[in-house]
Amino acid sequence: MRLGDNQLPSCSRCTLLNRECVRVASDPFRHAYNPTVKPVDRALGPRPEYEYAEDQVWLTPRSNALLLRHFVAKLSLWFDYCDPRNTFATSVVQQAVNSPTLLYAILATSARHLSMTSDFDAYLADKYHRECLALLINIVGDNSALLDEALCAATVILRLFEEISVPLVGSDTQGHLMGTHTFMRASEYQPSGIREAAFRVVLRQEIVFAFKTQTPLQLLPEYVQVDRAMDTADDWGSAFHIMVLCAEVLSYCYGEEQKLAETWDNLSERVSSWMESKSASFEPLFSVPAGVKENQVFPQIWLLNDCHVAAHQHYLMCQILLVSHDPRRPQLGPKRTEAVESSERVIRDHVKDICGIALSNNHCIPAMFTASMVISVCGEFFRDYQDQKSMMEILVKTDVELAWPTASAQTYLLEKWNWNHA
Repeated sequence: MRLGDNQLPSCSRCTLLNRECVRVASDPFRHAYNPTVKPVDRALGPRPEYEYAEDQVWLTPRSNALLLRHFVAKLSLWFDYCDPRNTFATSVVQQAVNSPTLLYAILATSARHLSMTSDFDAYLADKYHRECLALLINIVGDNSALLDEALCAATVILRLFEEISVPLVGSDTQGHLMGTHTFMRASEYQPSGIREAAFRVVLRQEIVFAFKTQTPLQLLPEYVQVDRAMDTADDWGSAFHIMVLCAEVLSYCYGEEQKLAETWDNLSERVSSWMESKSASFEPLFSVPAGVKENQVFPQIWLLNDCHVAAHQHYLMCQILLVSHDPRRPQLGPKRTEAVESSERVIRDHVKDICGIALSNNHCIPAMFTASMVISVCGEFFRDYQDQKSMMEILVKTDVELAWPTASAQTYLLEKWNWNHA
């Protein structure tokens, strides 16, 4: 089923896609299956309950080919972000030939994404997801299966399925996120192969969840171990280094340990050292400050590769977290007010830079997810209408065009900005 809204006679998504809006009678916010599906002629033999009309994709290997191609051409970019080997677009999909579990994970996630961004019916997404889960249940308790790289990749892909399904189920159940933890803890960190690529994806998934929910990362000890042993001779290694630092900063800010000033100083110094020691290739190819043109809210910051995009955004996230959790910030009196205003000003500047980087490098799709996440957490600090409007446009674009859920952030900020009462 697809999630609708209370717009009548057609919900916003169906209006956008120019299709008939058919809702479940018991719940007007949910859709029934696409009305163009038709019953199967049982005389043709055992087939799925529905088959697609002639103008849709048939439930045949052709639909599988379409979904696999969609994963390679589109969704693999989300996983191969900061991976110069493009592991998911190459090694992972090749492994799917011999791993039904991995294949079903890929097909389910592609079908879910297509159903959220087009008129592709959600039936296949649910079907393949159920079949994938059935296979995963069969390996519960089998420790040898935890060393299977294909199964490890499948759980990482299913985490994306889980993330983009939030509008349908109403919340992030985190079930597949916990599954990725099981595979990551199954053996020592591997310096190469699919497990390494999966490990880095899990790190980014963890950072997104931790920043959004303001909770510490659950796999931090492993990340710290990688950080200390990692060779940062190339730009991809350097980018991963600042991601690991971001994970540590998140756990300092939202963990249960005492917020010691010495720990804050150490983290701040390491983040600053990363910026000072980065290679010249991290410098922008082209940049235009915000405000040069009328109503230009965000700066233009063109960067070379995806690793440079991710690195700059994570560096700015570190700065946002550190300035907002400075243990030396006054807690009372006029100095507190001054410190809070100064912190909010710095945060606003960093958020604009993160958004500018995402929009200026729109071929790096995960950068838009990072921008949306930061807006959802820090958007309430913006009081200027043009700033608010530009950030809402990012949230809507990310939701509608990329199927990355931002509806709850939109609702929250509309209330905080008093747009609902304007």
